[in-house]
Amino acid sequence: MKYGDFSSLVQLGVGLHIGTALFQLYGEIGVQPLERRLARLRTLATGKAAQVADDLEDIETEVDVFKIDLFKAYRRYVRWNSIVAVLLTIVLIAISFAADVEIPTAAGIFLSALCVGPAGATLFALWLDASRRLAPIERKAEELESRALQLHGRGS
Repeated sequence: MKYGDFSSLVQLGVGLHIGTALFQLYGEIGVQPLERRLARLRTLATGKAAQVADDLEDIETEVDVFKIDLFKAYRRYVRWNSIVAVLLTIVLIAISFAADVEIPTAAGIFLSALCVGPAGATLFALWLDASRRLAPIERKAEELESRALQLHGRGS
């Protein structure tokens, strides 16, 4: 195995880590269905559904706190992914000068893991934590929507 054999993998690793550092997917995509439900609830929470409006405000506050907490966690991961991206960029530069240098299999395995491991672990950890924390909020919103629909005579 030669360093040059890993140039494409290292390029992919740099892209993954920079992408993970720059794009906060779950905060945007994962919360959108809940926000659409809350928008529907806002239209139902008029007039005789004052209690629904109060509960809706509570849920919206929980969503805001969730977003702030998710952003703080994401910021920590951005630092690590940025460091890995810089390290991989340095490796990519070194590969361009030493493409024909033989490397041990263990070094190749380590380099491969470094290219995809941290970014994948970051995305998985963020998704798992966000899903776990968002689930109870989604249940509250679903229950509130059912209650609001019943108050308006549209529910079962």
